Amino acid sequence: METTFKASESVSPPSHVYTSETFIREQEVLNRCLSLDLSMITFNATKKLGWPKSKAARVEYIYRRYLFLCFKCRGKIVPSDAIDAFWELHIIDTKQYFNDSMALFGYFLHHTPNILLRDPSLSRAEFESRFAQTKDIFALEFGSGMEDAVMSGCDDCIPDYDPPSDPEPPPDGIKRGVASV
Repeated sequence: METTFKASESVSPPSHVYTSETFIREQEVLNRCLSLDLSMITFNATKKLGWPKSKAARVEYIYRRYLFLCFKCRGKIVPSDAIDAFWELHIIDTKQYFNDSMALFGYFLHHTPNILLRDPSLSRAEFESRFAQTKDIFALEFGSGMEDAVMSGCDDCIPDYDPPSDPEPPPDGIKRGVASV
C-alpha cells in the first residue's frame, strides 16, 4: 500500500477554494462528528485505559473535532497520545467504526501506525513538526483543545485515506488535499 503522507507536504488546511457548498458540507460533517454516539467508546476508555470519567469525556470532546480535521485536512494530521488511544478504542469496535467512518467521510478512515518505518523519506523531526502544525490547525479551527497535548506514542501513526481500497470519491465531490509549501 502506498502511503499518501509525504515528507515534502506541509500540514495545513485544504487548498481548495471555499464555496458556500463547501462550507455547508463541512458544517454537516462537523455536526455529524459532534453527534456521534461515542458513549461505549468513552465507557471503554474508563474501563480499559483506567481513565477517570472526566478525562474520558474531555478526550471524547477533542476526538470528535480531530475526526472533523481528518475530513477537512484529508487525514494529514497527527493525533495526540490521548486521541490515538481513544481512536484505537473506536477502531476495535469494528462495526461502529466502519459505520461512523462511512457516515462521516463516505469512506473508511484508516489508522496507519509506524509511518516512519513505512515512509523512510519522513524524518522524526518532520513528523514532530507535523504534530505541532496539527495543534496549530486545531487552535485555528476550534480555539483550543490540544495546546497541552503530547504526541502519540503509537510509534508514529497517522490517519490515511487509501484510494485503492476506497475507490469511491467523497460523496460531496469536493476535492480535498493538503497544500504543499
